[in-house]
Amino acid sequence: MELPAQFFRGLNYDRDVFVLYGDPAWQNALVEQESGWAQSLKSEKTEDGRTLWTFTVEPKKGAETFNFDRAKGSHYNNRPFFQLFPNRVADPQIVSGAEFNPVVVDNFILVPQTEKSTTGEAFTIQVSTR
Repeated sequence: MELPAQFFRGLNYDRDVFVLYGDPAWQNALVEQESGWAQSLKSEKTEDGRTLWTFTVEPKKGAETFNFDRAKGSHYNNRPFFQLFPNRVADPQIVSGAEFNPVVVDNFILVPQTEKSTTGEAFTIQVSTR
């Protein structure tokens, strides 16, 4: 089946764009909520010129941190741990913490909540990048 040329005209300008309609003076944001854990991302330069990133998650309430009450609307209890890198990185290599199945790409690290990562103990993942 052949399509007319005008069908493809709109695709020439198709881009990934986010548009927010509304009053630009209106301040709108999601309500901040306590996550139940503290997470941090630290970096240090290594001798070989790479950067070693250390991502740490520390539960604030021990094993109770990840016991969500579905009756109170906590239906998002399996959200992954997520952290943006402050800048894009190249050639990420997991140094330690591979047992937590982290996903590391050029601008973030994502760690799924699994039995290993929700024991109530702090855990650390180290990633080496260029």
